Amino acid sequence: MPLIRKRSIASMPNVDFNGRGQIVIDAQIFNGSSGSPVFVDWDGEYKLLGVVSQTIIRHSQLQTLPVNMPSVGVEQILGLGIVIKQRHVQELIDHAVKEHIRRKLQEV
Repeated sequence: MPLIRKRSIASMPNVDFNGRGQIVIDAQIFNGSSGSPVFVDWDGEYKLLGVVSQTIIRHSQLQTLPVNMPSVGVEQILGLGIVIKQRHVQELIDHAVKEHIRRKLQEV
């Protein structure tokens, strides 16, 4: 069964995060979550916000002693996810459909 969880948008939806067609959500994103749809309740109507693509983690280094031992990396999950905006998902679908039709017409 699919699960439905309520979380929040962590970046401005009308502004591309890091100059890309992405939005940040305040939600735990784990391996295997990529491709999951993200919906938003907009005036009582659910609309596709986008599709999960990444999680945000922070890497840091721990200092170790003695000096001849390598440093140990630490990964901290921040509970933030990257979502590809719906318009880019739609562009990909439209392109795939056009390409499929073009290939079918070449077969004829």
